[in-house]
Amino acid sequence: MTASSNRHSPLIAAVVTCFCVVFALPTWSYAQPPDVRAARDTALPLPARMHFTRELRLDGNLTDTAWASADSITSFTQRDPQQGAPGSERTVVRFVGSPDGLWIGVWAYDRQPAGIRRTQLRRDADLGSDDHITVMLSPTADKRTGFLFSINPNGALTDAEVLNFENESREWDGVWDGRAHLTASGWQAEILIPWQTLRYRPIVGDSAADTWDMNCLLYTSDAADE
Repeated sequence: MTASSNRHSPLIAAVVTCFCVVFALPTWSYAQPPDVRAARDTALPLPARMHFTRELRLDGNLTDTAWASADSITSFTQRDPQQGAPGSERTVVRFVGSPDGLWIGVWAYDRQPAGIRRTQLRRDADLGSDDHITVMLSPTADKRTGFLFSINPNGALTDAEVLNFENESREWDGVWDGRAHLTASGWQAEILIPWQTLRYRPIVGDSAADTWDMNCLLYTSDAADE
């Protein structure tokens, strides 16, 4: 991560396990269709359960009360250039469930917000040179398949279906939405992914909870160190 004029672009991940970062999400309870598959790598358990709410609106502001009570993922480490080193900027990711789907809130802090790169505006654009976050979700943790969802500070979206450990399909266009904007301390994003897109159906109140795998990668073009 760098503050030079070329502004290299590091990847920061939530915890590094081999190639990707995986968390178990002991969140809600789900009815699992028999043909649904997802994910890769060994899951790491989160200490608490996610919340289920009906009180959210998709505007990117993350001011709804449900976000304040949701558990936070903050243990981000570098994948490049110093693998395993703490991220130079603070990042917070939270998950909330609703009847509509899975909600993801992202707080990407940046001490130099003027340097945040956000050139892309359209759906399925190449976000490779923009600041962006990618979340990989694996509802059934079969270590092979899953879904990728990316958003940049403009709210430009791109996605893919993970077909196996080495291949993904960028032709896949899932139904989902997101909003994002700059703040005085960086940028933040709000994402809604319908359960149908994830090929999953939640059962609220069921006592048994499934484990999900998740990989979260933040790409930042303006960082304090390398």
